[in-house]
Amino acid sequence: MPISKQEISGLLGKLREKYGKYAVINSDWFNIQAFEDRYYMAVKNKMNLQAFLLAEIANFEKVKDTFEKKKTENEDKNSFSKKVDLIMEENYGRIKKYPKIEFHFDAGLEIMHLYGALSQFVLHYMPVFWIINLDEEQKQKMMDFENDLEYLALPIRGREAKRIEDHKLLLSRYGVRPIDIEADNNDYLKVGGFFLNELSSYTEDLLDEKCDDWMLPLNFSKLFIEGARKKGIIDIYSGCTSYGAILIVKNYIDGVIADFRLGAFKSKPQREEESEWRTLPEVDED
Repeated sequence: MPISKQEISGLLGKLREKYGKYAVINSDWFNIQAFEDRYYMAVKNKMNLQAFLLAEIANFEKVKDTFEKKKTENEDKNSFSKKVDLIMEENYGRIKKYPKIEFHFDAGLEIMHLYGALSQFVLHYMPVFWIINLDEEQKQKMMDFENDLEYLALPIRGREAKRIEDHKLLLSRYGVRPIDIEADNNDYLKVGGFFLNELSSYTEDLLDEKCDDWMLPLNFSKLFIEGARKKGIIDIYSGCTSYGAILIVKNYIDGVIADFRLGAFKSKPQREEESEWRTLPEVDED
C-alpha cells in the first residue's frame, strides 16, 4: 500500500537525522552528502520514492550493524592491547630499579637490566663472603657460585662478561634470525634464574647453621678491596653480623628473582665448561 507524501517526508527527515548523528562518529561510513546525491537523482529521475527510501533505510541499518560490530571488535582489541601495555609497563617498573648496562643497541631491556642486577651483585654483595668465617666446604661452594656469576656478569678489562660477549657476537652476526636472538636472550635469563634460585636456597641453608662467629660484627679490615667499591660494600653491610649479611644477600637475590619472574628456574644447571648452557652456535665472522 502506497504511503502519503507526508509519510515519505517523515521517513526522509528521520533518515537524514540518523545520517547526521552517525556522520559525526564516522563520516566515511555514514556519508550524508552521498545520500543526498542519491536522493536528488531519485527525485530527478522520478523514481518511486517509497521504494527508494525503504531501500535506503535497509542499507543504512545494514551499514550501521556492520559498523557497530567492527567498533566493538576494535574496542575489544584496544582493551586487550591496553592490558598488555599495562602488564609490560608494570614489569618494566619492577626491573628498571636495577642498573641497565647497554652493551649493544639491539639488546633487550630485560637482559640489560638483569646483567646490571647480577653485575651489581657480584661487585658489591658477593664479596662479603670473603670476610665471613666459612668452613672448607662452604668456601668451595661459594667459589663455585662466584665462578658462575663472573661468567654471567663480571666485566673484565674493559670487556663485558664472557656470557654477554657471546650474546653480543650473536647480535652482531650478519643475517641472524630474530628467533635465535630471542632464544639466546631467554637462555641468559634462564641460566641467571638457575643460579639465583640455587644461591638463594644455599643462603637459606647457611642461615640455619649454628656458628658463634657469625653472630659477631663483620670485620671489614679483611676486605682487600680499595676505593669506592669497598665503601659501597661497607655501606651495604655496615653494622651487620655474618648472619645479617647473609640475610641481606638472600633478600637481594629473592628480590631479583621476583622482579624478573625467575622463580620457575630451580633446576640446577651444569657447571662444566663444556656444558650446553655455556655454548652458543658458532659465529661466522667472515
